[in-house]
Amino acid sequence: MPNRTRFAILLMVLALMMLPVAGGLAATDPRRGLLVIGLVALVAIAFVLLLAGDPARQAPITARRGRWQAARGVALTFGSATLLGMVLIGLVLWLKQPGPLSLAKGPVAQYAAVAFFAGAVGFGELIARYRDDPSRLFGMRPAAAYIGINLAAGIVALALVQEFAVIGPGPNQSVTEALLAAFGAIAFFRTSLFTARVGDTDVGIGPSTMLKTFLEGSDRLVNRSQASDRADAVAATMEGIDFEKAKATLPTFCLGLVEGLSSDEQRELGEQIARLDTDTKVVASAKARILGVYLLRQVGATVLERAVETLGDTIRIGGPGTPLLEPLDPPETPP
Repeated sequence: MPNRTRFAILLMVLALMMLPVAGGLAATDPRRGLLVIGLVALVAIAFVLLLAGDPARQAPITARRGRWQAARGVALTFGSATLLGMVLIGLVLWLKQPGPLSLAKGPVAQYAAVAFFAGAVGFGELIARYRDDPSRLFGMRPAAAYIGINLAAGIVALALVQEFAVIGPGPNQSVTEALLAAFGAIAFFRTSLFTARVGDTDVGIGPSTMLKTFLEGSDRLVNRSQASDRADAVAATMEGIDFEKAKATLPTFCLGLVEGLSSDEQRELGEQIARLDTDTKVVASAKARILGVYLLRQVGATVLERAVETLGDTIRIGGPGTPLLEPLDPPETPP
């Protein structure tokens, strides 16, 4: 296990253990609230370090950026989301509080925690969609926009929950409000007040219309950016691979290397490869690269590269197992 991974795990465990000690989200002492914010930030840093993976092993062509470039990517993604959260939190507290803004009066830690968890929900959605290399989401402006939209939804949801007194008074009121706003904001804003029939399509009317448009637009931009990296990685990894040799061996080997793929995902992968094998419209030279795309989306570029390297000439054109050409007929000897 790399030293960075050990450090990240230790940092995350210690920060999570200290969060209850810090007093939770209901603290009114500003120093206590800032301590909670700092501990949450440590958890975020540890998560980033864990997600970044091992930089010593890089995918072909689309190799991970250098240390400073990666740091700039993280700063762009989370820094822009943090700046947006600070502006929105300050605006909401300024509107809710008469007079000058004061950290001692405003539940800054509560809003900060909601912003963090709501943004984490959005980032988790991106990870679930683009599992092959989540670290590439750092530094992508569409990813930052997607996280920022989720973050803003959580802050606005908390302001509405407090304004309409959704949660009754109690010892855990602020904690319940924070959890409801952080993890229920997207569900709330994705609901429709009513549905209108436009032609043959049902159109939802409500907050979901605006939020859905923003989220889908950001998601499409992330998808296009990821697709470009995937194309480069597949082109480099699957160069010279014989589809007929690799169609059974390479998927079996890749699935044996990774864990966590469900039976449904494995079955869907097998069906895709079977359809590709029987498709006579796709030229044979392109089938190997399409096979690489299917596998890369499930196991990632690094695992695919290592699998191809390990199997070596057994799945390459002209490698072992290739039928030998029939020898030419010997020249006729004169009688």
